[in-house]
Amino acid sequence: MFHVSACGRSAEPAHDTPSEVSDHGARAAATPARDELAPDTRPRLGEVRFRDLTPPELRPEVIPPLLDQLVIDALTRDFERAEDDPGACRAAIAIGYALTVNQRPVAEADAGEARALFEGELVCAPPGEAATGDSDGDVYRIELDARRAFGGMAGGASDERLLEALRAVTRDGAAALYGQVLMRHAGDDRIRQALATSDHPGILTEAASEAGERKLVDAVPDLVRLTAHDDPRVATRAGAALGLLKVATPEVLRALVKMTDGAQAEKHLVAIHALADLGTEDARRYLESLSVGHPSPALREIARERLRDPGR
Repeated sequence: MFHVSACGRSAEPAHDTPSEVSDHGARAAATPARDELAPDTRPRLGEVRFRDLTPPELRPEVIPPLLDQLVIDALTRDFERAEDDPGACRAAIAIGYALTVNQRPVAEADAGEARALFEGELVCAPPGEAATGDSDGDVYRIELDARRAFGGMAGGASDERLLEALRAVTRDGAAALYGQVLMRHAGDDRIRQALATSDHPGILTEAASEAGERKLVDAVPDLVRLTAHDDPRVATRAGAALGLLKVATPEVLRALVKMTDGAQAEKHLVAIHALADLGTEDARRYLESLSVGHPSPALREIARERLRDPGR
C-alpha cells in the first residue's frame, strides 16, 4: 500500500527561446507567456472527493474523524476554495495509514512505524479555457508516503506519530499538486524565476523537473544550489535535472558528489544516474569509487551498471 511514484504529466509546457549558461544578473526580464499562470495566482478548487484506503479493522479510533478536514486544510493552504465554481479544479484524494511492525500492518503496537500514503489527482481546465465536463482538463497526479517511528528508542505514542505522518504527507501532496498546476503551463522565464526566488517546495520540485526537460541550461546555478535543499524531493529533482542538462562544470560535479553524503538512499540513486549522464572522466572516476565503496550493495550494483552502459 505504501510507496512513492513519480507524478503524471498531461500537457506539454510552453517554451521560450533556447538559453545558454549565464549569471542571474545577466537574465533579462521577459514578458510572461499568454498561457502562463501568474506567480501570485491561487488556483480555484471546487469539488473534493475523499477516500479512506485503510481497512476498518486497522483504523485507530482517533484518526478517521480528522481526515476530511486534514485534507481540506492542506489543499486550501495554496488553492482558493470555490465549491460553486463549475470551472474550478476538481480533486480526488485517497489517504491510507497504518501502524506497522516489521513492515506488516497491525491494529495496535507499543513500538513500530506509523505510515501514511497520499494519492492525489487534480483535474483543471487549461489556463485561459473553461471546463466543459467532468473529464475535461489537464490531469495532475501525485503519490507520496511518510513514515514516523514510535515507541521504543524513538519515543512517542502511536496515534501521535501517525497523525504527524498524515499531516506531513497531506501537506506535501497538496503542495506538489499546486506546483504542478503552476509550473506545467509556465513559460521558460517563469521557470527560471521560480528556481531563483521561490521558497515553495512544490513549485521548486516541479520547476526543477521542467528546467531539465526543457534544457534550460542557464538554470544550472540554481539547480546546483537546490541539490542541497532541505526538502529531499526538491534536492532529487534538481540533481536529476543536472543529469539531463549535461553541463559538467566543477560546481555541478561537486553538487552531485555531495548528494551521496548522508542517509537518504534516493538522493544517492539520483546522483549516481546524474553522474553517469554527465559522462566525463571525473564523473566516471567517482562512479567507480561508488561501485566498490558505497555501503549499499544495491547502489554499488547500479553504479557498476551505469559504468558498463552509461547511455542507458
